[in-house]
Amino acid sequence: MFTIGDVIAIAVRIEENGEQIYRDAARAVKKPDLASLLFWLADEEAQHAKWFEDFGKKLPKKEADPALAAMARTLLHDALGPRAFSLDEADLSSMDSIKQLIGAAVEMENDTVLFYEMIAGFVEDKEDSIRLGEIIAQEEEHSKKLSELV
Repeated sequence: MFTIGDVIAIAVRIEENGEQIYRDAARAVKKPDLASLLFWLADEEAQHAKWFEDFGKKLPKKEADPALAAMARTLLHDALGPRAFSLDEADLSSMDSIKQLIGAAVEMENDTVLFYEMIAGFVEDKEDSIRLGEIIAQEEEHSKKLSELV
């Protein structure tokens, strides 16, 4: 039902949402070290979005049932909207420790992995499933890097 192209579009949106939340929080926090970390995280999210965009450009174009493709895109768009998973509930600008901030960011990355794993069940093409596995591995690496900062 979903193509790897649909998943790539979601991934880009998730990363862009995360970047915006981090930038907004960075502008709102009072502590310079936290603002610096938030701007770094925002830059990382921007790099991740670019990675996904570049990854998507390398994919072969596949013909899909137009009605099914439109329904899948609408479903995913409505489900995701402007949200960025765990970061919606976390007011990053009110956090007063780097450990607390990184914990919220790790949670978001882990939620992203879970989301992609859920979508994987709807990706029918074997090659697309392999590519989605690469995306999941990239997100897991982000979480690992953040965890190492603590």
